[in-house]
Amino acid sequence: MRAKSDREVFDLTQIPFEAEKRVGVIFREGEIKYDRNNWRNGLNDISYQLERANHALKHLKIYVHWLEHGEYLGEFKDGKPEDDLAKVLWFCATQMEIERLEGIKKPYHGIIEEEAQEEKIPLEQEPEENKPEKTIGKVNAFTRLLRG
Repeated sequence: MRAKSDREVFDLTQIPFEAEKRVGVIFREGEIKYDRNNWRNGLNDISYQLERANHALKHLKIYVHWLEHGEYLGEFKDGKPEDDLAKVLWFCATQMEIERLEGIKKPYHGIIEEEAQEEKIPLEQEPEENKPEKTIGKVNAFTRLLRG
């Protein structure tokens, strides 16, 4: 018999490592250029936040143009194109933290907490494919495949 527990409404294990790694590079670049956590100086500074939003939109539009037309309009660093999506993700992550630190209440705030209370599902009711023993079997099969 398995121990009973509630699942969190969020699942941090689903965030792709590649996304974390690439946005981590952007945080490191900012640390080198502006000092660690410089973006926190943007708390309660709407002009900073709007400038960063504009900058993120620029990177998103560069990426969309590249997807649609195959033409890269962005900047190059050391002969390589900038990581436009990581820069958009950096803005989203830092802006969400600024909202939290400023205590900003948006219409969507509180939804996660409300859903968490309504939708807590005991682990024993998880779909069969999400049960740990199924996942472990998949991981073991994949490991055997890699080892040949």
